[in-house]
Amino acid sequence: MTENHPLVLIIEDEAPLRRYLRATLQSFGYRVEEAATGEDGRSLLLQLSPDVVLLDLGLPDGDGLELAQEIRGWSGCRSSSSAPGAKRRTRSRPWTWAPTITSPSRSGPASCWPGSG
Repeated sequence: MTENHPLVLIIEDEAPLRRYLRATLQSFGYRVEEAATGEDGRSLLLQLSPDVVLLDLGLPDGDGLELAQEIRGWSGCRSSSSAPGAKRRTRSRPWTWAPTITSPSRSGPASCWPGSG
């Protein structure tokens, strides 16, 4: 694959899921890099500046939510609570699904949400 194909970084500790995601994404033309821990993922984020990050929230060496917040902090992407169609977190519903695409590089917030630019 060439450099102009989007680069996806998968940060996931379960090897079978990483293999599945890699095969699926590559079949659609994406370039894929993988990390099995949050620390390895953080390092690859800084080295590679991927277009998209798929992040497991339950990593063996840390909380994926904390890593997501860290990425959002330096990427300029809006948090999931400000995403179109997202719901606020509440005590009765500690987590509500909101599609989150985090782009730590490129053109900032406009690249974080389809249709937001």
